[in-house]
Amino acid sequence: MTHLAPELKKHVDWMNEVRVYRKKQEECMEEDHALLELDYGGTTDSAGKKVGIWSATVVQAGRKQEHYDFFFDMADSKKSKKVDTARKDGQTGIHFLKELLEPKVDDGVSLFGRRFPNVKHVTLSGDTGNGFRAYAMLEEASTLFQKYGYTVELSPLAPGHAWNRTDGRIAHMNTFFRLLKQKARVFGAKGMAAAYHDASDAKLRAPNKKFIARSHIFFHVVPVDTEQTKATRKRLGAMIISDDLDYGHMGVKGFLWYYFGVKDAAGNMVHLPGYALVREHPDPARPRNPTRVFCWRIEEAARMCQSCSDRHGGPVDLTVNGCTKKTCSILAAERRVRLQQEEKGLLAAMPLLSNEDLVQARKPGNCSALPVVAPPPPPPVPRKPRAKSVAPSKAA
Repeated sequence: MTHLAPELKKHVDWMNEVRVYRKKQEECMEEDHALLELDYGGTTDSAGKKVGIWSATVVQAGRKQEHYDFFFDMADSKKSKKVDTARKDGQTGIHFLKELLEPKVDDGVSLFGRRFPNVKHVTLSGDTGNGFRAYAMLEEASTLFQKYGYTVELSPLAPGHAWNRTDGRIAHMNTFFRLLKQKARVFGAKGMAAAYHDASDAKLRAPNKKFIARSHIFFHVVPVDTEQTKATRKRLGAMIISDDLDYGHMGVKGFLWYYFGVKDAAGNMVHLPGYALVREHPDPARPRNPTRVFCWRIEEAARMCQSCSDRHGGPVDLTVNGCTKKTCSILAAERRVRLQQEEKGLLAAMPLLSNEDLVQARKPGNCSALPVVAPPPPPPVPRKPRAKSVAPSKAA
């Protein structure tokens, strides 16, 4: 059995709980709230070249779900260093969100906004792959409010959940392309996107063909700047450091709920890039599941007191309360007060004798002032081992 980190083992144990919680949240969504179930997959064309697919199933109260599928040509190897090749990772996921939410030049309306004009809050959900729960994706999601005006929540499903609309849709895509390549040749992401677009069109589908849900299908050339990606990775990757976490710290993979908004010094909710409120379990009513402030930018996280920030609900600089990165002054003061209270409680439960009581106890014939304590029993005397008898030899 593969060894799992403690936080990932808990996620597997929470599989059914997270699924039920997400389902209940889906049933009580507001009109300005939309759920985007994300997933990515891949296939190969007739020439054996890899084609990547990013998909989203949009769910909103009171209307049918809609699908968005993005096809792109993918790098043939993970060791490829070409600038013009993409992979199924967080960088292509960032490009996918940009294409989905960025307003177009011609009319100023995005692909998502054209179909869902009244949505203000977006919940991103899906599998827990690196394309979703990666530092680069967190960084992009924390900027979506400033860029497009959407408040964003990230709540990935637990590993082994076996429940994702978009995951099932990509499985149907792979089945379709496998059967298609047995009868025809199709090359590249553009050709595969066109074939799937025609197959999902009810007007072009033969009566005996299986129904494929209609989708907004797009082909894109994903630009990948390796130098910029490396520079971004160098400044991201900070973890939450706290005594009540597994091994005393936890990174991006340890949490199943993110809300990209924190409180400022005045207590107002703001949406700062690089910060989010996080929980290990998405349900806030779950015991021992506190909400924490997560900053994944290395330089900014080094200036933040984690304990004070968690209490406030937003970033608090170390200089505000005279804290250091290893010691929170507020938490240390509370611990000292608690220790003093515990000591006072022990003294009240076991009061010491006063000097007058000791003087009275020392007077001859006064045996009632002090409790009589029986002397301890003497230690047991070890028994000597018995000597073994030796049988006489036959010669004797």
